Amino acid sequence: MKEKFLVLDNVIPPTYFKQLVDSIFDYNWKFSSSLTYGDDEEYVNFHVLEYGFNAKLTNEQRYFILPLILKICDLSEIQVLNKNQISKIIPRLQTMLSPNNKVNDIHVDYPNAREEGSYYVIIFYPHNIDGDTILYNETTLDFSYSKFSRMGLEEKKEVTSKFTILERITPKENRALIFRGNRYHASSSPSKGPRCIINIHIDDHKIEENFITPDLYNNA
Repeated sequence: MKEKFLVLDNVIPPTYFKQLVDSIFDYNWKFSSSLTYGDDEEYVNFHVLEYGFNAKLTNEQRYFILPLILKICDLSEIQVLNKNQISKIIPRLQTMLSPNNKVNDIHVDYPNAREEGSYYVIIFYPHNIDGDTILYNETTLDFSYSKFSRMGLEEKKEVTSKFTILERITPKENRALIFRGNRYHASSSPSKGPRCIINIHIDDHKIEENFITPDLYNNA
C-alpha cells in the first residue's frame, strides 16, 4: 500500500455482511475503562475517558471474520501469506456518547513500525454512525511514541495541539479504513448511539520467512 491511507466501501457481499453484523450481537463483550489502553493501571491517569466494551472472540468467530480481512488486504495490496500475520482482531463498542463528538486519546497502534510499511491497521465499520476516526499527518518519525507515552496528560495535550489533521473518516456500514501502524490517530465519541468497529492489526514484516510453515501441511 503506497498511499498514506485507504478507504474502501462495500467491501464484502451483502449476504456475508448481514451475517457478520448479526454475529456481532453474539460476541463476548467485556467492559473496559479505556478502549485505547484497556484497563492498564499505568495509564489510568493519562487517558481521556472513553469507556466501552471490547469483545473476546472464539476461534470460530475469528475464522468467520477471516474472509473479510483477506478481502481488505487484497484490495489494498497488503500481502498476507500466513494467519500469524494477523496479530489482532478486536471488536470494540463505544457507549460513551458526546454531543460534540469528543476526540479521544491520540495514539499509535505500532510504536516501532517503519514508515515504509510492514505494519498496518484496519478499521472495519459495520454500522452507519457518527464519531469520525481522525488521522493525523504526524507519525512516530515526527515524534517518538516512547517519549509520548511517558508524558502526562497536560504534556500530551500540548504536543498534540500542534498535530495537523490528514483526514477524518466517518463510520459507514461495510466500510474499511487502512493505514500504517505508526500513524497517530484517534477515535471520536458518537452522539447518536453506540459506535462499533472491528480493529485489525496486520504484521507482514516477515512474509518471506512465513511463506512456508509446518501448519500448512498438518492436514496434508
